[in-house]
Amino acid sequence: QLFDFDLDYLGDGDFAEFSLGSGGERMMTVRPGSYSLNELVPAGWALTGSACKGGESVRLDGGDDHAVVAVRYGDNVVCTFTNELLPTITVEKTANASGSFEFTLSTEGRSNTQPVATGGSYTWTVVPDVYNLVEEVPLGAYWSFTGVECEGIEEGELLDDGAAFWVGYGDEVTC
Repeated sequence: QLFDFDLDYLGDGDFAEFSLGSGGERMMTVRPGSYSLNELVPAGWALTGSACKGGESVRLDGGDDHAVVAVRYGDNVVCTFTNELLPTITVEKTANASGSFEFTLSTEGRSNTQPVATGGSYTWTVVPDVYNLVEEVPLGAYWSFTGVECEGIEEGELLDDGAAFWVGYGDEVTC
């Protein structure tokens, strides 16, 4: 995965744009002044940390996705951005006959319901948290919920109509 960065010299605009892979680094010689270093976080990833260090005049003053650094002659500044792959939760529907079923994925204060046809699937990209995945059995139909199996769960439990589980960065759960 490549991560894109934009380094701007404050007052003059763009200075450099570059991409780095995991563990990659880029060295640049810059003139004294203030710079804004921004990471454009790709879909499916989260920026979980950023830090800059080096030189007495370094000032870290930024938001979640950028750092503003003041540099003087002789400073050697190193900025580190840490990213984590967001977890995914996939539901795959199997049934004895064709049909469409609704699955609700919920966590405290939020929920999302998606239709999934027999033989189909749906994937949510989520943030780390505890989730409930529940199948809504169609009313008045001749369907009954007979069970659920989930892969990729380290902490969780099976419910009468679904599953409850914790997902962390990088987890891929399939039920």
